[in-house]
Amino acid sequence: MGVTPQATPLAQLPMHTDPTTNSNTQCSDLSPVDYRIAIADVCGCDGFRDVVLSSDSNTAGAIYYRKQQLKTIAEYLGCLVSETDTNSTLRDAIRTHIYSEETPTGQDGTEDVETPRVIPDGGTTQTEICQQPATRFTTEELIKLAGIVEATPDPPYPEVEMRQLAGSSIAGPYLIYLVQEAYVDLYLSANIGSTTSERGPRAYYPFQLEAVHEIPESATEHPNCYRYIVDSSIQDPDYDNKDALDAGARINANAVILADVYKDLEGTVEAVLEGVEMYHDHEYDGEIIIPLQAPHGECYRRLRDHGISSEHTFALGGLKDGEDHKKINAAKAVREESTEIDLHGLGFGVTERLAKEIRDNPDLLDSVDYSTPIQQSIGKAESGGERLCTVAANAGAWLIEDIRRVSPLVSVDDSDIPLTKF
Repeated sequence: MGVTPQATPLAQLPMHTDPTTNSNTQCSDLSPVDYRIAIADVCGCDGFRDVVLSSDSNTAGAIYYRKQQLKTIAEYLGCLVSETDTNSTLRDAIRTHIYSEETPTGQDGTEDVETPRVIPDGGTTQTEICQQPATRFTTEELIKLAGIVEATPDPPYPEVEMRQLAGSSIAGPYLIYLVQEAYVDLYLSANIGSTTSERGPRAYYPFQLEAVHEIPESATEHPNCYRYIVDSSIQDPDYDNKDALDAGARINANAVILADVYKDLEGTVEAVLEGVEMYHDHEYDGEIIIPLQAPHGECYRRLRDHGISSEHTFALGGLKDGEDHKKINAAKAVREESTEIDLHGLGFGVTERLAKEIRDNPDLLDSVDYSTPIQQSIGKAESGGERLCTVAANAGAWLIEDIRRVSPLVSVDDSDIPLTKF
């Protein structure tokens, strides 16, 4: 009965989802700059990635290799280079390597042959190459070069589009940096008017989770974000697995959390098994997330014994209002059963105690969600029109600080944090 998820696990970046659209992005959406960055990383072109990501230009995708980067790539390939080489001769040397295994023909039908500058296995060989103009590399050449150096691009390259997102709390490069530094993915589990607003989202935040009963039936796409999860609404018994899967299919969600039964292990196991079976025959083809109820370690073990695949993300449920030490102990209990699965804390939030635990034990959780930034920000906005604009801005600032708190970027005096007995 195990099901293999259709997409990349929850807490891994990058993922095959375009953070500037509502669609699942396939590798065909990779741009040339994706390959340039990946190739530069593998070949040791220090700083090229930062140059692109830190660019203030809206045409950052048009930043190309300079002489030093071309030289570094050529040397990585084993090409003979010298201080007198120009950009053109360096590109020519790299192209020689790209086409060294091919035997193309020229426009006149004859083979273009010249002595390459490549040194395979310590010796110089004669190789037939494709005579290419000494201009910047084509996308096809970049793809071939990425294959040669075994460079895997990050899909997709988002910076140019992210800069254009009105309402982003901070500039794109900084937001991505913080998200990648964080030990866990932090999901905002609240609606700030983005599902129904004709103007689009009031603020951009990469990770969002929304309960199925809060998603309008008229909605045909999810808010503009990097990863979007539909929750099955455990607090509303009128909604079940079918409702959650239907909503996930309708708005193209990245993942759907199956229904569980609050504080009922047996009921949760039964509900999950029914949900997985329904998922087999449903039009929704995204990921499903498996909820767990206390005792969480035993619940995971029961589901595993029933054939539920460990490739799924599992979510710790029933702890939203629980004390921090109970949340931590529940996560540790599941980790005793498996250190490999992706584990999400439903409604865990980011208290001082939890933030410290995540910093001290980065492998404990892969993601958590909460609505605290929205709830705390509502009271700070005066009543009247477009009140949610202020709420969204304040919530964004709160989220960004919490991202820092679950990363190695903060410096906290742990003596100031009250310790809770485990």
